[in-house]
Amino acid sequence: MAPTIRSNSTTTLTVVCLGTAVALIAALGYEAVTAARAQRETVESVLRDYAELAAEQYASSVSMALDYEWFYPVFRVLSVDADGLHAPGADEMIETQTGRQRLGDLAAGLFLVELKSGAIVQPDNWPSAALDQRLEDAAQHHALVASDRGWPVTMGVVGGSQAQVFLVLRTLGEPSAISGFTAPLSALGHVLGSTLRADRVLPSSLTDKVPAEELVAIRISAPDGNLLFEAGPVFDPTFAATTTLGPRLADLRLEAAIPPDAAPRLVIGGLPRSRLPTVVAMLTIAVGLLGRACCCRGASASSCECASTLSPVLRTSCEHLWHRSGCLPRRCALIAFVAAKNDSAPSRS
Repeated sequence: MAPTIRSNSTTTLTVVCLGTAVALIAALGYEAVTAARAQRETVESVLRDYAELAAEQYASSVSMALDYEWFYPVFRVLSVDADGLHAPGADEMIETQTGRQRLGDLAAGLFLVELKSGAIVQPDNWPSAALDQRLEDAAQHHALVASDRGWPVTMGVVGGSQAQVFLVLRTLGEPSAISGFTAPLSALGHVLGSTLRADRVLPSSLTDKVPAEELVAIRISAPDGNLLFEAGPVFDPTFAATTTLGPRLADLRLEAAIPPDAAPRLVIGGLPRSRLPTVVAMLTIAVGLLGRACCCRGASASSCECASTLSPVLRTSCEHLWHRSGCLPRRCALIAFVAAKNDSAPSRS
């Protein structure tokens, strides 16, 4: 019986060690999953802060760029007198903050709206702008708002295909007329795109001189949801921030987003992966080994009970097989079955 007792002790020790290992894996796995989740939440919060920073920085840059690269360069070449509105031809090159540009690329049509009479005047050397009642109403509205808030220039978006920019002219502190121009959205997109390429919406210490178009997705839309401009990688709203350009700039809605695949460039280590699959795999293996050890322990006890019912010769054979091969309950059971059959068989005379 000594081999069987020694085998039982070994199996019991194995079961205890495996049970302890399962408990340790579960405890360490819980800590690993909790730590990874906390780290991921921290990184996600940082990425959202970066998106908010990019949105605010780009909104500030866009406001200045629209004024000095689009609005003021056009209005500087306009003049108003008793004969109406005068302007150079569409092919005239005008100075902007970034260089010389063709006037016709910045404005599609020029007009003057007299607020008292509602009359609309257009330069003779320019094609007639498509002005309708909706545009006249927008001009009147912008004149009143700009007068109340002291804005020299304001912009409105009328319809989905054209952006209207209005300059408020003042007489004795009160607006008497509005000179303005219509422009296709491609002109707006040109100013917005050049601003994004020239300006760093994120600090260079973060981007390591990587262009902003590769790290930040930008979308600008009208208050009605019509998309006016889009640049950068595919827009993913997971880490995004939203701001507006304010009522002076038609309350345009600006969205900035950091794509998840850009996280390693902005945060050391990027977004940590979940530790749950690894912990589950380790627990599965450990529990499987523990179950196997428990089965072997039960088989050892069964084999001992089986051997106790046998004759001394068969018990010695069973113990010899157990000592050589470990868990052999089927062989032991087969020996017991053969022994029982032989005992019950009638003896031949």
